[in-house]
Amino acid sequence: MSKRVSFKKIGEKLGKTAGASSGIPVSAKGVVIGEKRAGESITSSPSKKGKADDGSKGKGVDSGSEGKKKATSSSKTSAAPTAPNCGREVAAGVIPPADKEKVEKLILDQMATKLFYVIGQRGRGSRHLFRRGELLQWKTEVARLKKVSADLEQQLAESRAREQQTNHELAKTKSDRDSLTGKLERSGVLVNELREALNKAKESAMEEFKSSSEFMVAVEDSASKYFGEGFDFCKVQLRRHHPDLTIDLEGTVVDQDLLAEQDEAAEDKGDN
Repeated sequence: MSKRVSFKKIGEKLGKTAGASSGIPVSAKGVVIGEKRAGESITSSPSKKGKADDGSKGKGVDSGSEGKKKATSSSKTSAAPTAPNCGREVAAGVIPPADKEKVEKLILDQMATKLFYVIGQRGRGSRHLFRRGELLQWKTEVARLKKVSADLEQQLAESRAREQQTNHELAKTKSDRDSLTGKLERSGVLVNELREALNKAKESAMEEFKSSSEFMVAVEDSASKYFGEGFDFCKVQLRRHHPDLTIDLEGTVVDQDLLAEQDEAAEDKGDN
């Protein structure tokens, strides 16, 4: 089971705290207030006033002067009573016993309300400070994140610019490569065409040379060189070794005296 908060004890503690701060005990304050309230109640109560009138007036004056003196001396030596103790003394001296509990409860409720109000104000102040510090922290964090975001955006823009430049260079390189490939292909085709044209030119030149008179002169010159003096000498040698062969040497360019000497030498060998 939960325990109930005793506002009466809280009020007493607050009264003691206030009394300690003023330097006067709570009991002394109660005595002073009680004496003061007693004097006031005597002057205000009609029954007591009647009793005082029945007595000697001098005694009433003396008691009033003595009460004033005591009140003056007590005000000099003590401070003003606190609100809780004052409420209790008023309840004890003026309020009937039947309503005393209600008044004390009301006073304690007021004290509790003030206490909770003070606590709430402190809590609000601390919450306000906490929220303010948290807000400053969030502002700092947001500023840092904005700076980081700006840096990232700048880096992204630079990266995109480099990417575009790289793509442009790649496209240019590809275009140059395609152009060079086209030039090489055209050069290969041109070389093949030139080779075919050269072969055709050679064939046409050979045909033209063969059909000309110069070709016949060149053939005759080559034949005369091949079948020259050396060939005539071969015919002479064949005739000597094979006399049965009818080899005509008249049209050959051969020294006839040398042939006669060779014939004589051959006959001399035969005689021996």
